[in-house]
Amino acid sequence: MNRVKSKINFSDQRMMLICIIAVISIIVGIINPNFFAVKTLSSILQQISVTGILTMGMAFLMISGGVDLSMGTLMALCGVVMSKTIVDTDNVLLALLLGMITGVLGGLLNGIIVSKSKCVPLVITLGTSNIFLGISLIISLGQFMKFNNKFDFLAKKIFNLFPISLIVLFLVVLIIYILLNYTVLGRRMVAIGGNEENAYLSGLV
Repeated sequence: MNRVKSKINFSDQRMMLICIIAVISIIVGIINPNFFAVKTLSSILQQISVTGILTMGMAFLMISGGVDLSMGTLMALCGVVMSKTIVDTDNVLLALLLGMITGVLGGLLNGIIVSKSKCVPLVITLGTSNIFLGISLIISLGQFMKFNNKFDFLAKKIFNLFPISLIVLFLVVLIIYILLNYTVLGRRMVAIGGNEENAYLSGLV
């Protein structure tokens, strides 16, 4: 028992965050008992899965000491490209491919500008955010975009509680965890984020 207790450190930020979430959930549950209803919990899990997947990408970047304010509009641009492709060709695989290429090119653009200009990523990505938004508006013509129900299966729930998108989130979290802890690339990213100058002197940059 003493060993177990010694491992529980409430000063740890992660433990503090878990406690805060638990307290907020209890308070909201007391105010509105429907909060703990299966339908409500299922809806919350479905919503956090989308945000969580995006957060994993941002976490990988922030651990390396960077930041990207254009992530939201780049995601929208990828969605617009995919929607346009599905509407025009009805080819889901092509839409996924073009969506991923768009995301990669957008991130590559940010990376090249930041590395070559030596400017603060916060400023660069704030500017490219508007660029991505403008391109999205040009492609969509400001109209409502749709996927013709091609991705409705992601909203289906396992055991009537866990959406498939949540499973995707768990897989993404697992991949990021393995990359950061068990690959050379991941350890270099952590080292750069910890101290960029030392990482440079060590030959990691």
